[in-house]
Amino acid sequence: MNNIIISLKPQYAQAILSGRKRYEFRRSIFKKPNVTTAYIYVTSPIGKIVGAFTIGRILTGTPKEIWAKCKKYA
Repeated sequence: MNNIIISLKPQYAQAILSGRKRYEFRRSIFKKPNVTTAYIYVTSPIGKIVGAFTIGRILTGTPKEIWAKCKKYA
């Protein structure tokens, strides 16, 4: 299985699930290669997995480069 669990604050999880937020920024790339699905764990006060999304691709670059590509849906 090429799945991961990411921990998000409730407002960011809701934005991803509604489609308003299409990108999630992380400081480091996943340790597992070829990750395809991310399960969303929402932090307190919810404290549970609320959904999942398919990872289309992983972008790399400087923060400035990434922001230029993603700012519309970040």
